[in-house]
Amino acid sequence: MATVFALSDQRASGLLSLLAMLWAVGSLLYFRRRHVDGIVVGSLVLSDADNNFYDINHKAVKFTPMQEQLMRMFFASSNHCLSKQEICEALWPKKPDASETLYTLIRRLKPITEAHGNLEIVTERGKDYQLRAKD
Repeated sequence: MATVFALSDQRASGLLSLLAMLWAVGSLLYFRRRHVDGIVVGSLVLSDADNNFYDINHKAVKFTPMQEQLMRMFFASSNHCLSKQEICEALWPKKPDASETLYTLIRRLKPITEAHGNLEIVTERGKDYQLRAKD
């Protein structure tokens, strides 16, 4: 049996084995580098390590303080859905009607979430706001 094995051509199977091992090592390194610790919605990550927002390439995403607070609320919500009243009470507790302020905040936040996180903020007129991945 050893003689038959020694006389046979093992180059093709050896090359395929080498390629399979290289593929496995490359895949392991790729997935280890892509692993994120935190909450991921779409392509936006709220990091557990430093409590900041990053895109999927680990570049920091800059928000204003109010935008960041609203994004944290979205990420903390189980279905990433918040009522208008819930947002207004959390962000502007002393303001009797913060509807226009909320509308402005959402309008300015949408381009950032779309550009960096592939996310959209969808609203049911006057009721809920939901953060979800774009289709």
